[in-house]
Amino acid sequence: MTLSRPSGWIAALLVALGLFSLGFSLLAERGLWPELPPGALHDTDLAAGFAVVSGVIWLLWKGEDAPHTPGSVAPGEGSVLGMKMMTEDPQQGTEPLE
Repeated sequence: MTLSRPSGWIAALLVALGLFSLGFSLLAERGLWPELPPGALHDTDLAAGFAVVSGVIWLLWKGEDAPHTPGSVAPGEGSVLGMKMMTEDPQQGTEPLE
């Protein structure tokens, strides 16, 4: 099985996360998952959250390299974060909103 589209990877990762969550919940409920002492992972959630948010921002910023599809912003118009708002006026064509 090959995953070439991002939606395929996202679906596979969500399934893996769901299976891990189910396994963790079942094992923790039965006392089979090791428990860490309080404070063992001090501020790890902050570092992980920063890494995830940084990665998402980078992916959104990199979005300008995506191929042009009908109805999307033309190449060079900006990335996902920098997209210009467009309006369609049948008499004047498509123009950016100001």
